[in-house]
Amino acid sequence: MSVVTDAWRNVSLKEPLGLLTLLGLPGVGGRTVKLLADRLDVLGAVHESGSLPAGVSSAAARNLRDVDAVIAAHARAVAIVAKAEETGTRLVGVYDESYPQLLASIADPPPVLFVKGSLRDDATKCVAVVGTRKPSEWGCEQTRSFVREVASKGWTVVSGLALGVDQEAHEVAVATGAPTVAVLGGGLDRVSPAQNRALAESILESGGALVSEQPFGVSASKATLVQRNRVTSGLSAATVLVESALTGGSMQTVRFAVLQGRQVFAAVPDEPNHPSTDALTRLTTLSGPELAAVVKATGEYERRLREEFRISPVALPLRAFASRGA
Repeated sequence: MSVVTDAWRNVSLKEPLGLLTLLGLPGVGGRTVKLLADRLDVLGAVHESGSLPAGVSSAAARNLRDVDAVIAAHARAVAIVAKAEETGTRLVGVYDESYPQLLASIADPPPVLFVKGSLRDDATKCVAVVGTRKPSEWGCEQTRSFVREVASKGWTVVSGLALGVDQEAHEVAVATGAPTVAVLGGGLDRVSPAQNRALAESILESGGALVSEQPFGVSASKATLVQRNRVTSGLSAATVLVESALTGGSMQTVRFAVLQGRQVFAAVPDEPNHPSTDALTRLTTLSGPELAAVVKATGEYERRLREEFRISPVALPLRAFASRGA
């Protein structure tokens, strides 16, 4: 085997190149990557290991031991690293000191983050602001008011660069000179929606950051947007829901925040029975078991709602955020 072909064997699993190589193998996801990287040092050790860690699926194990598959995945990872260098994108691995502390603490942190711009050192002072893509004027005003307040107190605003509440939150942060982080559902070379590409540039120019766990060339999809929501809440000490129907996509972010043990806040609607604020009313008035029944929660989410919020609402009123240290 040539020196070039054999180079993958000594690639560290604690560095982005090694992590990306593992992620490039079919059947190998973030949890499997973490299992392997926690126990083994280099890619060659994964291939040569007589016993892979418990939790590695049989399909993943087959690909991990397929030399040709690993070589091909390594070549793709090398190309990703090269493109990152060409485009001014940082690859931040979960083992790097610069990896956001709060995100690293969740059960399934992205092994590698693609980052443009700068993530603040004080990464624990981040708050996610999310909501509907079609907010009312009331929702827009709630967003503007809250973002101005937390920006004046040194908080970083995290959102998903979508139309509506996300866009409003980022724009106000940029206008007030506050750092803001946009978490994308696709690769950093596929900023979407197209209407917000100029906003993405403004975020970078104002000292904020664009972040994604998706490699270059990946377009946003239903699945990757769910992953984005997990990262949005994971980066943040708290998640604020401004306006949303009970079935809105922002409720995914709320679910992740609960699963990650993060505080949830919600605006209190002027019209509690309005469909666009249904989620706000339920989150601030129903106990965990009541909410679990309404949203048909299952698994760990249902358990947390029933046990951790047995007699209390899941979300605190938005005004309570200031009294909690904003």
